[in-house]
Parts: sequence; C-alpha cells; structure tokens
Amino acid sequence: MYDTRGMDMATPVTGSSHLIYMNDCAGGCTVHPGFDDSRTDTSSIPWQTSHLDEYPWGKPSWDELVARVREIYAPFDVTITTTDPGEATHFEVMVGGSSTDLGISGAGGVAPFISCSTNPPDNVISFVFAETSSSINYLSGAVAQETAHVFGLDH
Repeated sequence: MYDTRGMDMATPVTGSSHLIYMNDCAGGCTVHPGFDDSRTDTSSIPWQTSHLDEYPWGKPSWDELVARVREIYAPFDVTITTTDPGEATHFEVMVGGSSTDLGISGAGGVAPFISCSTNPPDNVISFVFAETSSSINYLSGAVAQETAHVFGLDH
C-alpha cells in the first residue's frame, strides 16, 4: 500500500498531453529505437527497428476494446482517439503483435519507466501485445495499465 498522506490527489498533472492515440497497427507498425517520440514512431523500448503485426481479433473486437478503454478513462481529463494525431502532442499505445517483436519475452505489454513527476514527458509510446489474448477484459486492462505508466503511475 502506498502512503498518499500529504499528496493533493485532486490536482491534475499540467503540461502533459491529455490525448492517447490507440493504434491498431493496421498493416503493421514499424517502431524505431531512440528517444521516445510518438510523432515519429520512436521508442526507448526496442534495441533495433522492429515490426508489430496488426491487431489480430478483427474490427468488432477492436471497436469493443476502444469503447472499454474510453469507459475506463471517462472519469479523467483524457481523450482516446483512433485517428493518428500526426504532429500534435500525444501519447500512443500500439496494440498488436507479440512481445518478442520488440525483443522482450513473455510480456502482455510494456511502457518506458517514467518517474512520477509534475510534468511527465509528452509523446511517449507504450505497447500492448494483442497476440497474447483475445479477451477484451485483459486487453483493456493492459491498455489502461501501460498508458498509465507514461503518466508516471506505477503498478
């Protein structure tokens, strides 16, 4: 259990994007190693340019997953989009492939470690490996967890 005494739990994080792009990797996603930047598909996670296969469970499943993630984030000042925001400041979660695509074994998802700070960096990519499970409950929980990590939240 975390000791939250003295923390103002009602004060929102300022200076960070409130936009999460859920990317189903239609046609596959290529991610490049380097400093985290969702605008250029660059992440500190892979050691080499990597490819994730697209979301494998079909459009009805994808639509249900997006709806569930929107429901999870509804109480917060966060917008979930499935349209690439391009150069606009945003976070991204790539939902497809498997962990071995990024050189990691046995993970359902992964995100860079972001320390809890007043202003976490923008434009960070997290990953949920959709080949792990077709369960919407599992996948929506994984998306919520991995995207929350980029806001500085721990397990």
